[in-house]
Amino acid sequence: MSDFIYNPPTEPWLDVIYQDDDIIAINKPSGLLTNPGRDPAHYDSAWSRIKQIILTLSWCTDSICRHPA
Repeated sequence: MSDFIYNPPTEPWLDVIYQDDDIIAINKPSGLLTNPGRDPAHYDSAWSRIKQIILTLSWCTDSICRHPA
């Protein structure tokens, strides 16, 4: 059994197809995990990249983002 070597693609970093206040749609590149793995080396994923975008929004001030009512 061989060890899994995770080498996520960097181009495109994240291809956002659509985004509004309630939803984001991406074209996830092949080879990129959808969710972070348990191993810290497998943290890079579609979710972690989307989370980086969300954390830059003005209404998001912590790791749990809540849209203003």
